[in-house]
Amino acid sequence: MSSNPTTNIESTPGPKITQSPEETFYERVQDLYDAVAQRAFEIFEASGAIHGQDFDHWLEAESEFLNPMPLEIDETDTAFVVRAEVPGFSEDDIEIIVEPRRLFITAAREEVGEEEEESAEMPESEASFEEVLRSLDLASEVDPSQVMATLNDGILEITLIKQAGQKADRPAEAA
Repeated sequence: MSSNPTTNIESTPGPKITQSPEETFYERVQDLYDAVAQRAFEIFEASGAIHGQDFDHWLEAESEFLNPMPLEIDETDTAFVVRAEVPGFSEDDIEIIVEPRRLFITAAREEVGEEEEESAEMPESEASFEEVLRSLDLASEVDPSQVMATLNDGILEITLIKQAGQKADRPAEAA
């Protein structure tokens, strides 16, 4: 194992696992936040610029950019096992970031489809982008260097080994 905290922990094939977020992760989250904020403002303007619906506008905008990622969390005395539904994503699309008390799961892919235009003989390519992002606060500290992840049939399973002597001080919370 390397001492560089942003190297892939698991040497076997699978989703990319890092011990701390890379700068690009934070940039991606900031870009996503900015896009949601811009879209929420557009929805606000389109609804007559009437105040009082800010939260609804934000949720509507967010739903246009992010898809839900259902999680299931099992906890034992020694580990957390997190299962996330990520249908349609490959191992190369997924990034897992582990901190002692937090887990981030991101997946992004670009889909290219073909759409026929009525006036043209040639098909026009249309690209769409799908992204999921999930954060999970952990109830006790885990060892970021002891993480295993597998992807089978659209289910991502992540095993996080607890630090020695750690007991949960609260239940794990998905954000």
